[in-house]
Amino acid sequence: MVELPRRRPRISSDKLLIKKDYSYSEVVVNNIDANQINAIVISIDDLSVSMEKLIELLDKYNEIQLKFKDYESVVFIDKVLNNKIINKTFLMDDSLRKDREYIDLTALKNINLTIPLNYLMWGVRFNDSIETYCFLISNPQSNYLNPTSINGNEKLSYDDYISILRKIEELSKINPKSDKEKVALISDYIQSRTQYIDGYESVSSKGTFITPDFPEYSDYRRKSGLVETVINNNNGVCMGIANTSTLLLNNPEMDVEVESVYGCSHVWNKVLIDGKYYYFDNTWSITRNENMSEEGLIALSFTRKYLLFGQKTSNAIGHHDSQSIFIYDGVISEEDADNINYQSKFVYQKGPIYRSQKK
Repeated sequence: MVELPRRRPRISSDKLLIKKDYSYSEVVVNNIDANQINAIVISIDDLSVSMEKLIELLDKYNEIQLKFKDYESVVFIDKVLNNKIINKTFLMDDSLRKDREYIDLTALKNINLTIPLNYLMWGVRFNDSIETYCFLISNPQSNYLNPTSINGNEKLSYDDYISILRKIEELSKINPKSDKEKVALISDYIQSRTQYIDGYESVSSKGTFITPDFPEYSDYRRKSGLVETVINNNNGVCMGIANTSTLLLNNPEMDVEVESVYGCSHVWNKVLIDGKYYYFDNTWSITRNENMSEEGLIALSFTRKYLLFGQKTSNAIGHHDSQSIFIYDGVISEEDADNINYQSKFVYQKGPIYRSQKK
């Protein structure tokens, strides 16, 4: 289960103050009050404007965010700044799948940049760790999108990044041909070795399972939504499972257009197949598997039931209404995709990895 962070509006002069995002050009030309600014949006088009106002605002207001539309603007502003800033800075997703080696975070001196999850496996350069956001959530009171990870990865270490790269390399050697096969392969892999664990107690449609000997269960919730928990420890919740699915498919080796989707306190995936968009849900493939263990939330065999379903199925099963903004434009197909010609490639667990018992 995941929850959106709550934002409290600021009150000034007994009136509701709605903060908004403004382009830097708007801030300068219209002399926007700093208390009205949630974030300053910077693109190449703004770089011809004097940066004195920007430096002044960042010196005085640490809560103002910077949202960059392109990396060229990041590099330019990083050189203009006199000192390292603590303001949150985001590179906004351009909805493209392409090489990102031009993003060299090791070269930035004054900006600690947060990048989209979808960029992560495309060659971004960094040192010990990298900061990331998983979703864009629309603020209903204002005009801006909020980059957030909810309880997913806000950071990934270089070692865990290498673990994911190695897993992609290993899975790509199976040589799936079509995008359908690739989605099925990654789902098969995740289903075969991932136990759904939400903490000491894990609630599902199959009942509540207690995992008494699970390590560090008292503080596990802060780890259950992380990709490295799924990759390295073979367990996790929907957030980690969906984001793992995204990273294992949205990379140069697999080259499938996939993103994670948040809604209804749940996370699943959206994918482009043969020109149409569908959903798939690897968490439900585990927790609602027809052949699931009676001793824990783990699948005993592969299921296609929650692969590549359309809007009609989404409406019928419920719990799949998106609250996050689609990174890749395009509505979900009304109908499910055609049958997937795929045979399981992995040996499944005979029981839970961590001992569980039904409550």
